[in-house]
Amino acid sequence: MGDRCTEVIRAREVVVREKTVQNSSEQYAVVICYILSKRTSPSFSFSVIMAKNTGDTKFRKVDVDQYTEAAFQDEQTEDSTTSALNEAEVKSLIERGKYTDGLMLVLQNAPINSKDQSLKDVAFRLVMRLLFQIKSQSIDDFIAGLDDSKIDLLMKYVYRGFEQSQEGNNAVLLTWHEKIHVRGKAGCIIRVLTDRRRI
Repeated sequence: MGDRCTEVIRAREVVVREKTVQNSSEQYAVVICYILSKRTSPSFSFSVIMAKNTGDTKFRKVDVDQYTEAAFQDEQTEDSTTSALNEAEVKSLIERGKYTDGLMLVLQNAPINSKDQSLKDVAFRLVMRLLFQIKSQSIDDFIAGLDDSKIDLLMKYVYRGFEQSQEGNNAVLLTWHEKIHVRGKAGCIIRVLTDRRRI
């Protein structure tokens, strides 16, 4: 018992002299480690081996940059269920003043799963043209007839419109955004912002 007390006192003196720890709980922890280091016991040698293993650096060889959002390329497959967008038919509806019918046709046949960016750009230009043609009094009735997937898709087009908007266009897009948000709630915005598919 006397040897243990002497050992603890000696260890505490070392800790106080070194001034490497701040509070008493840290001092006791260091004292215990000091005592264990002076003894040669199997348990201490095992803890030393464990400490060496935790210093293993093999995990550093993993290239974490390959998993970043910017580097991720999602597999986009052609959706065979979606029929091709007929630009001529949409333009025909526009010429006849049937803007809501034209917008519905584009939303039904939107090339959201297509890899062809030029096709997506054509659909986007048609949607923007139609959004600016539809009168604000007709927006509520049009949105009321859309299901959730079409609401989300329309919100995607509005956000892309914000990205590429010019002076004076924002007021119309903000009106559409407000009306879509009333119908789709916050869930619509969250789904649009987290969806990796681009239009």
